[in-house]
Amino acid sequence: MNNSENQRWDHNIQYHSVLLNNVPKHAERALDIGCGNGMLTRNLRALVPHVVGIDVDQPMIALARSETNSSIENIEYILGDALTYPMEPESFDAIVCVATLHHMDTAKLCSVCANY
Repeated sequence: MNNSENQRWDHNIQYHSVLLNNVPKHAERALDIGCGNGMLTRNLRALVPHVVGIDVDQPMIALARSETNSSIENIEYILGDALTYPMEPESFDAIVCVATLHHMDTAKLCSVCANY
């Protein structure tokens, strides 16, 4: 985390370390569903060579893009719905999601993610 992100706290951030500590060691690609401002997405990038954040909220995707240092490569932010966005099958080694599941059809999301 960068210094300004070390100072932030909310109920969702407390779970970031749990997720980050459980990313498979040799993961090459990770997906952050409901990426919001991109904080977890950026922290994933420190562990995984290519990271995608997806969110349905355009202002949050814009914020994520603006808060991501342009020197950080291989982070992609997608404006879209993880339930319907056409991701390539078997394209992610790790999928994370914080504070989003309760807004979605969880059974459908699990089914969709099984193909990612």
